[in-house]
Amino acid sequence: MAGSGFKVWADEEPLYAADLMGYLMEQTVMVFATTAARDAAIAVPTEGMITYTKDDNVIRYFDGTLWNAIGEITAGSGISVSESTSSFTISLNVDAKGDLLVGTANDTVARLPIGADGQVLGADSSTSTGVSWVDGFSWSEPLDYQDNVNADKTITGSDSGQVIYVNTSLGDVTISFTDSTVDPTIKPGMQFLFVIVGGSNDLIFQGIDGASVLAKGGYTSATGAGSVVTALYYYPTDVYYLIGDLG
Repeated sequence: MAGSGFKVWADEEPLYAADLMGYLMEQTVMVFATTAARDAAIAVPTEGMITYTKDDNVIRYFDGTLWNAIGEITAGSGISVSESTSSFTISLNVDAKGDLLVGTANDTVARLPIGADGQVLGADSSTSTGVSWVDGFSWSEPLDYQDNVNADKTITGSDSGQVIYVNTSLGDVTISFTDSTVDPTIKPGMQFLFVIVGGSNDLIFQGIDGASVLAKGGYTSATGAGSVVTALYYYPTDVYYLIGDLG
């Protein structure tokens, strides 16, 4: 019978039990010690009833199905809400420092744990979150062979971006560059740096397996300690361009 509205009684007008229930009892803020005491006293609540519970200091209304705190906040995906005295606490559902909340669908989020040191966040359609932690760029210590390179060597992708020290004191040293179809570790744009640290013989560069070397002036060798040569790999024509102290 809740929702009877508002009524003004005239002088000497009788107050019937139905009026007492509909206009007074069901439209009054009723005070209870606990929600359990409320439920015991009001076996069948009606929509619109309002109560106050003293143990948690919360005012609630009955919506026809449930008792709801006035001003109650409904938690969304990735968020939790708790009541404390007369206030609400909104918390993000994360477990550790660095955790992220990322979207997984419309109005839906999930927790993404922090990655390892040095990792970066990248798009990844194979995961439920659409992103994943991947290894970032790392610094690689230059190659410094204990006895230096003093014999012929075929370059691989692992030599890219590193310093290769060469000693020609035992004779000429030939550096061979191969085609990326023969050695898949060779990638477009790789760079190889050579430094002659001793010896007076030649450091010779050649292409094998379909690869070739090219340098301005046609020189493809270097001689003498202190000579520095860089090779740049150009994929479409499998050419290694030589730059530096050639001739």
